[in-house]
Amino acid sequence: MRPKQLIKKAKSMKKNVKSIIALICVGFALMSCSKTDTTPAAAPTVMALHCVDGSGNPVQGASVTLYNNSTDWLNTANAAYTGTTDANGNVSFSGVSSQVYYFWCLNATSCLANLSAQVTQSALTANVTNNFTVVLTAYGKLSVTNTSASDPTGYTGPYEIKVNGNVWQNSLAAGANATELLPVGNITVEAIQLSGYTFSATDSTYSLTISQCNVTQKNIP
Repeated sequence: MRPKQLIKKAKSMKKNVKSIIALICVGFALMSCSKTDTTPAAAPTVMALHCVDGSGNPVQGASVTLYNNSTDWLNTANAAYTGTTDANGNVSFSGVSSQVYYFWCLNATSCLANLSAQVTQSALTANVTNNFTVVLTAYGKLSVTNTSASDPTGYTGPYEIKVNGNVWQNSLAAGANATELLPVGNITVEAIQLSGYTFSATDSTYSLTISQCNVTQKNIP
């Protein structure tokens, strides 16, 4: 190949290289100028509780537990979220689902609990902070034992137990015990024998007092 042809070919190759480099630069420029997603992330769903006593004072150190349904709440099982109130009586749970929650707010040291309200009335509103003020009331414990297994008559049987006219235990078996947290104050307990008697049931009604942080024990019949 002649010198002039070599020079011409070299110039052509140089021109091609420049074109390729130019295309690569354009590609990088397009990549660097691609549109970015500036849509803000959705705010989390938050459930915030403010726990106070009957006088409106914040309750510090209350254990707060959220449950997904009433069954778990009744059995205190499968807790969805747990937390503890701060000095201002506040606790919050971020990133929760937009649903109905059952909950306990309990300060075992002071014997204060949310005995009057234990469920959100509707599903939480999504992507906002849902605020709740929860009043904790003083409580004691009622303990009832069916002692009919040792009844002098020798007859045993289950009892229906009512507290203040409301059925608490549908059928408390002989020898069984049941306990419940109740607000401080006077209560009426009815024990209605369901079976195990010869002529008539040994039904009884008792007037009892629930005092804060104490156990009120009652044996029936």
